[in-house]
Amino acid sequence: MTLSWTTTSSFNPADSHDRWNNNRLRVGTYTGPTLYTAGGDLADLTSDFGFSRVTTVILGLAWNGSAVRLLVWDATNKKIVWYVPNTGSEASGDLSTYVAQILVVGL
Repeated sequence: MTLSWTTTSSFNPADSHDRWNNNRLRVGTYTGPTLYTAGGDLADLTSDFGFSRVTTVILGLAWNGSAVRLLVWDATNKKIVWYVPNTGSEASGDLSTYVAQILVVGL
């Protein structure tokens, strides 16, 4: 599945050495998929963000102007899983109107 990423900022490891050790971090905007399937949205964050290894992924709430969706990083399967907060069930269908912030830390 193709992900829509917009990198909003990036930091040189030297600039954040004291706080992030030797890790680099990237902040981006994640737009939901047009056809979400159960189990999650496959995300190759290592190549998408230019890392050799991803150590941490922090996802914000996805918002479309009137509703929110919860996002969870499934590190084992390298997928972003979407949930409907008031039911706890996994989301489905067209999520392309939802946008969330993402922070990826890696080497």
